[in-house]
Amino acid sequence: MKRNILLTLIVGAATIFGIICSAIILIQGVRMGTFKVPSAVREERYPSAWELEKTKLEEFSDISISLSYCNLSVIPADGYYLEYRMDGTCEEPQYNVSNGSFRFQEGHTQTKYRSGFHLFFNSGSISSYNQGPYYT
Repeated sequence: MKRNILLTLIVGAATIFGIICSAIILIQGVRMGTFKVPSAVREERYPSAWELEKTKLEEFSDISISLSYCNLSVIPADGYYLEYRMDGTCEEPQYNVSNGSFRFQEGHTQTKYRSGFHLFFNSGSISSYNQGPYYT
């Protein structure tokens, strides 16, 4: 008899825990605006890409590039130029040349393109660690 009561308590606790976790996920989705009703007709919207045509830069000797994910090519040329096409899920990238150093920084990911569930609402992520720039 005690065994059945203990088993019933364990199953009940697991069920309640599952319901609580499901509620947290739904609430977080509604708060972030990512919760969608599946039966509703919705239009897929894709972000507009960030594009920069071939732009002449000042001469530089050091490079600091901060990107989360991309295909990067350094191509020999008769001068210093920058050209990019990014998918648009991040904010517009920033770049500049100062004191002989070229700096390129990808913008932060826009809120509507973030995904993930953080237990105990921890907003820290891998990208929040203090990582130094990568020099080539």
